[in-house]
Amino acid sequence: MLNMISDREAMQAILDAPDADPPRLAYAALCEANGERERGQFIRLQIETAIRARAGRDDWWEPASQARDLRATTSDVWAGPIHKRVTWYDFYGGFVEDIQLDAKTFLAQADELYRLAPIRRLALQGVAPVVDELFHSPHLARIVSLSLAHQKLGDRGIELLAASPYLGKLVSLDLPGNGITLAGVEAMAASSKLPSLKKVDLGGNPAASVSEIVAVDGMDGRTMFPVGSEEGWKLEQRYGRKTWLHTVEDHGRRELMEVEL
Repeated sequence: MLNMISDREAMQAILDAPDADPPRLAYAALCEANGERERGQFIRLQIETAIRARAGRDDWWEPASQARDLRATTSDVWAGPIHKRVTWYDFYGGFVEDIQLDAKTFLAQADELYRLAPIRRLALQGVAPVVDELFHSPHLARIVSLSLAHQKLGDRGIELLAASPYLGKLVSLDLPGNGITLAGVEAMAASSKLPSLKKVDLGGNPAASVSEIVAVDGMDGRTMFPVGSEEGWKLEQRYGRKTWLHTVEDHGRRELMEVEL
């Protein structure tokens, strides 16, 4: 049966359902059946890493380490043509999911990029000149992780983000160094457009202290010591609990958080 499925058909199934594991596992099986054992193994290892992380298992790093060893000399080959279209990329679930590029280029080429890889994570540069267009773009609808570091967005940019109807899947948002004040944070807290948001990096902003810091013990990774934020508590009194207002200092366990998305 596997030989009846073309590589193009198997890839299209992944592109059509970028959040799902079964099409990726089917592609892995196809690779193995066609003699591409390492490619299939890499896909399986990255998926296993995410499964273990979601389950809270301490051995999540074992398949992650094996996957890193496999990709060491084959990244561009497995990435395919998309690696020439972006300034940086990374694999999740065995395929290129995370890319970095200029925001204007993303808006102009998103349809084509989405035909090349199951993109779910973006790191954008040059955002300020196209900030209105960006947050009105349906191309953001599949994105679960968005990095907009040092883009001079200010509170207005964050208000546009908070009002975007296309960020319903967004889980992780990096906003360091954007001149965000309490007004910008309140715009996010008041928004009903960010139902999936769990993590926000506000470092280097005037409102950075709004986030509660939760330190995770370096020994067992479980014991938490909260440091309160009066501004954050007031926002939650008005708008309800916001997971993203409780930043985790995880002492080197950030990779675990990333694969949980």
